[in-house]
Amino acid sequence: MKITETLIQEYAKKIYGFAYAKTNQYHDAQDLSSDIILALCVNKWPDRQIENMDAYIYRICEYTWSKFLRRNKRQWDALNNNTVFDTIESEKDIEGDYIKQEMYRKLRQEIMYLNKTRREITILFYYDNKSGEEIAHNLGIPAATVRWHLFRTKNELKERIMITENDQIYRPVRLWIGHYGWYENDIMRELETDVLMQNICYVCYGKALTMEEISRTLGVAAVYLEDKIEKLLYMEYMKEVGSNKYQTNFFIEDSVYLLARKKYVYLNTLPLALEFYRVMKEALPDIRKLSFLGSDMEENSLLWNLLPFLLMMKIGEIDNKVIRDCKLEHGAPIRKDGTKHWVRAQLPPEEVFNSLTEIDPNLYKFCVNGDGCGIKTRGRGKISSIQFDIKLVGGFREFDSKELLQLKRVKNIISSGEEPNSYDKEIIAELVKKGYVLTRGERIEILIPYFTAEQINMLRNILKSHIETMKDVEKTFYGYVEHMKKYIPPFIDSNERNHLLTSYSPYYAILWHLMKEGYLMEPTNEEKKRICTMVWEEE
Repeated sequence: MKITETLIQEYAKKIYGFAYAKTNQYHDAQDLSSDIILALCVNKWPDRQIENMDAYIYRICEYTWSKFLRRNKRQWDALNNNTVFDTIESEKDIEGDYIKQEMYRKLRQEIMYLNKTRREITILFYYDNKSGEEIAHNLGIPAATVRWHLFRTKNELKERIMITENDQIYRPVRLWIGHYGWYENDIMRELETDVLMQNICYVCYGKALTMEEISRTLGVAAVYLEDKIEKLLYMEYMKEVGSNKYQTNFFIEDSVYLLARKKYVYLNTLPLALEFYRVMKEALPDIRKLSFLGSDMEENSLLWNLLPFLLMMKIGEIDNKVIRDCKLEHGAPIRKDGTKHWVRAQLPPEEVFNSLTEIDPNLYKFCVNGDGCGIKTRGRGKISSIQFDIKLVGGFREFDSKELLQLKRVKNIISSGEEPNSYDKEIIAELVKKGYVLTRGERIEILIPYFTAEQINMLRNILKSHIETMKDVEKTFYGYVEHMKKYIPPFIDSNERNHLLTSYSPYYAILWHLMKEGYLMEPTNEEKKRICTMVWEEE
């Protein structure tokens, strides 16, 4: 392999950063950078393929830095820059002393990667000069166990500090995390935002690793991982396997699975979408006659807001039939805090699909924008709601029990005709800002469908009668089961495998296709605030 201009350009900034970190001076950093690049140009490159170019170039940087020290020692002494030589023991062999100190540095780094027990034993024995018996007494473990750990650790550390050629630089990932089911404890949601937790799960996906292996893979001291792993075990997002090994306990969608799933949904959902659209259009006149709040809204907006309710009714029914017919019964895992939910994890779709060069442009658009950010079903007392968050029309929005109760209060004000008090006016102003309410002088309007208990029961009956006319809507669900079997790895347990096989869930795709084909008009920016939202009261 030969040095190329492209390779130099790629590593120029990293090389200068290395040089400046070592010298702390602009001109010296420039000189050292030039020496490193020259060394790369004249270096005899190995005939075999270099697996880790970062590690290889780093060794060239370290070697050139040691030579730079030897050549410039007098000049640096004159500048009284003694900190550079804090780790240099001998003037006769600057390069050798520097390499020795690098070995010490790597040894300290490797000790950081050890699990808690081995780390404490090693530090107590080698740094605090404690005997095996004293360590055993301090840690409350047998002396024989201490001797075994010392023997194993010594051999492993010796092996690790001699390995340089195959060291890999880990590139952190950021996962898209979703929860499906019921959860209340905020600890269960930490995985959504904690990138270190996500990377622990990512490196332990499909394989069981020890604490030391996780630490070395991530390049993070074990002390920073121990608390994270304890939380992941509590959440049951990880499990212990064998002797002190850890493995991720949920499915992570890789690029192969994700593309296979997206392609199937893209190619098979349009006929299904058209059938749902037909049913809703035919039912709409009868639905308007219920005179619910919002029944007089423009047709396109009403379709956007009512279709999610229809989809939830029918797709849930189809899913149950497929589960029974294909014998794919499953249940959401019960977590240690008593809640029941699945974890869905994947690399951000944009990153996955941007890396694919051979992909149909229309499929690409669907892959990036045809999904959603969550289906929110909320309930508080005797009032419930449903809201779809679709990427194509706005993405995620906050809508919870607070908004439900606020809307119920506004509905009561409208129904009774009472004068809003100062607190009511604050609620109304907040809902106006979020797009759910409109005020025209003294008149207040709710801009989403709002059904009373009697009206929602009548709506269900209307939709049921029209659903009976639907044809050939189940075959794509059965086809999905057969299509996706080969994309789920064998280490996934049968319960989650059954869940994945029955997760066709074309909710977002149906709306995406209807909009792309012109059956649903794209909502305005103001309408996007409240799109795909419906509220109803229960008896």
